[in-house]
Amino acid sequence: MNLVLATTILLFLTITILFGCSEDRVTRTGIEPEADNQTWGVLIYAAGNYEGDQLSGPSMSSSRAVATVRVMETELNSPQTMTQACLATPAAQGEVGIYDVEFSPRQPVGLLNSELVANLGSVSTGDPQTLRMFLETSLSQMHADHYVLCLAGDGHGWQGMMGDYNNELGMLIDKLREEIESVSYLLPGGKFDILALYARNMGTIENVYELRNTADLVLTSTFNVEQPHHKIIAEWYRDLQSQPELNRDELAAYMIDAERLAQDTSEAVFFTTLWNTNTMNDVAAAFDTHSAQTGLRPAQLRLRLC
Repeated sequence: MNLVLATTILLFLTITILFGCSEDRVTRTGIEPEADNQTWGVLIYAAGNYEGDQLSGPSMSSSRAVATVRVMETELNSPQTMTQACLATPAAQGEVGIYDVEFSPRQPVGLLNSELVANLGSVSTGDPQTLRMFLETSLSQMHADHYVLCLAGDGHGWQGMMGDYNNELGMLIDKLREEIESVSYLLPGGKFDILALYARNMGTIENVYELRNTADLVLTSTFNVEQPHHKIIAEWYRDLQSQPELNRDELAAYMIDAERLAQDTSEAVFFTTLWNTNTMNDVAAAFDTHSAQTGLRPAQLRLRLC
């Protein structure tokens, strides 16, 4: 393995370990906070119309997607953060809704306490057009300084994600990229600050490479088992509401640490990675160089880098 490839992989593993294993959440980042009046927009795309959406044990909801939004409703909202969620669950009779998430700890009479902004009807969360409608609707209303987009649902690697009963595999990774890039004109920097893929099987290097122009940072996991996304999101969402002055890297560090805090580490096994997409072209070049030097074709390296 050549020096460039080895150095790249070592740097990536070092970042993963530093963000994922530290016990000290306060002093992990030494970056000066941004302006006190900065605003964050949080977008949650929760695809719940699939078998793995069902939760077991006591919960605010038997639906993972509904529970994700409910835990956000129970957190005090900072005036500097705005949150909207696109939700699909069998409890909504297959209809997909966009909600403006606000603090409301009382038990909901219906599905949620949050205001329904738009009813998209009986559409599939695996349809790229559904994602685009959500992004265009929410981003046109928020006007924040920074944005984090979370996709929570099922994943099948490069074959697709956010599928449901009507579209099992969901949207292909290149279609996902196209839809996110289509709203770049609505984002201050032309891309999201953080893209979090809360779906199994999505943490491969080829997926991150494909999504490299959609966000500065991509958080994902290679695990093929369902994770408690609602608990994980609740951890870092609470941090953001209490500290809206967090910058991009600080919030990403909290998001990594949330994986540990939301699970019983004596029993749960998890591996979450945080990628700086600005380095992905260098990573691809390193693999190309290694391929040329060893005579191995990309297929033999088990990569699908474009």
